[in-house]
Amino acid sequence: MAISVEFFEVINELVFDLLATEEKIESGHRTRFQTGGETHVEGVPRRGCRTADEMRAFLAHGLRQRELLATGRPAGGQSRSTLLFTFCVDVFEGVDRELKRAVLQFIRLPSTSRPPSRPLRESESSSAVVMSLSSVSTVFSYLIPQNRGRKRTIPWRDSCCTRLLYNALRNGAHVVFIGTVSSSEDAVEDTFDTLRFLQRVREAVTTEPLQAPTTREAPLSFATPPETTAPP
Repeated sequence: MAISVEFFEVINELVFDLLATEEKIESGHRTRFQTGGETHVEGVPRRGCRTADEMRAFLAHGLRQRELLATGRPAGGQSRSTLLFTFCVDVFEGVDRELKRAVLQFIRLPSTSRPPSRPLRESESSSAVVMSLSSVSTVFSYLIPQNRGRKRTIPWRDSCCTRLLYNALRNGAHVVFIGTVSSSEDAVEDTFDTLRFLQRVREAVTTEPLQAPTTREAPLSFATPPETTAPP
């Protein structure tokens, strides 16, 4: 059995590896989309874990990197980026060493809240966030049963975020979405947008088969997790 983790932050269509060292986290990575297979983040190894403590250490390290390092985060701070933490278990069964894989993904999509005014550069960054959310919403629209019969091509390639979601949403996964809304009177439109998105997600069905991973994948990178201090 092999256990591995990945921790990414998606900003303006680039993927930042939060488990990298401080010298390498500044540069974003691009995704490589494989129809019928999995989406890979170029230049990022899979980090192997031997114990639950090592997994928690990687998670704590990634969250600390996100807090401390400047990664070109758009206007609105951390709420304007997408986070993906992946926990993967590979088991080889039988004489033929057939690979069975279980994947648990924790994904936090960016906030839809819109500041009242912003400079041009910030507006461009916000547009990228809106594009990612729109692409995710479109994918879920295509996964609704009544739309599946129209033989449309699901637009997984439209954004970096949907390319990364491709691995889970095409595997008949059990998906749980949690939406948060503001009680502020100024956020009424954002609240309605969030509720409409959650309604679309609720009706979606992830039934498309995902091609089984091959046994020829790159070996895991068993780096020593950084030491973490216990919370007070």
